[in-house]
Amino acid sequence: MSIYSNSTIHCLILNIFSTIFEIIVFFISLILLCFIVYRLIFNNYNKNHLKHNIPIILSINALCLHAIKSLVQFISVNIKTLQRDFYSIIEPNDLFFCRLYSYIYFSIISALYWSYVLQAIFRFTRVLYPRNLRLHQSNIYLYLFVPGQILFSCCSVLPLLVVFNSMRLIPDEFYCSISMEEYIPLIYFVLVIFCLPLSILFILYICLICNIRLLLSTRPLRHRNQRDYIAIRRIILVVSIVSITSIPAIIDVIVYAPKGHRNSFIYRLQWISSSLNSLIFIISLPFVNPQLLEFLRKQQRYTACDIPLHTTKRTYSEDF
Repeated sequence: MSIYSNSTIHCLILNIFSTIFEIIVFFISLILLCFIVYRLIFNNYNKNHLKHNIPIILSINALCLHAIKSLVQFISVNIKTLQRDFYSIIEPNDLFFCRLYSYIYFSIISALYWSYVLQAIFRFTRVLYPRNLRLHQSNIYLYLFVPGQILFSCCSVLPLLVVFNSMRLIPDEFYCSISMEEYIPLIYFVLVIFCLPLSILFILYICLICNIRLLLSTRPLRHRNQRDYIAIRRIILVVSIVSITSIPAIIDVIVYAPKGHRNSFIYRLQWISSSLNSLIFIISLPFVNPQLLEFLRKQQRYTACDIPLHTTKRTYSEDF
């Protein structure tokens, strides 16, 4: 390995930490998914009539997205930059697959934010519309909302690839990403990928605040409503923290991109921010979805979300 300048050393350090974070996120996601699959098989073999309830569906959705995102970034970005930094190995890039990897990566990033919006919507509808059981059926989330979230994310990122043509091979970095030389694609990216889901989360939270007295005065559902309200507040807290960690990268883009600077440090800062965000998301998942932790610890019980429509008043149990 040759002697590096201070700037190169900083880029190298950022890439090493980004790689470590992505490996940690990938294995945590994989371990949690294995535990969930084991618990599903274990309960089925014991004939406990386990239902795939909505919090577990949403947890599996988020974990799969985290695992795929970490794998894509590790293969298409981290490995290539480590080869370049340590061994000066430069592999020729197929521009089509390079841009395709970039499109898949940013589509997954968008889907991750929308996965937390789905969790908030689930709790929001359960608090405000507890007796509308059609909104609380697992099949609606499994076959409509989750696929719709992924489809919407892919469609919302597609203009960056097709219309703006901003997913390009980055000079001196040998991977594709969103070019930081034009403001319009960057503004579109920030508004659609980050601001839109965050705004929906805040709107849901404000609606709950406006109805909080009425919700907490409903005695049979008071405890459950309070837990869902706290869960939505935690989701907003986590997403806000993740947004704050991205501020340094955004500032660098605003300051240096219009001046034509193509410093590798700006892109490396983008990747370390993304990796740190993934780590925060994956660690906080049981925090914003405590049913996941309960599911892994003990046998699953029937919940208000999975009882058929003809059940009795016990449907509205606070066990969930």
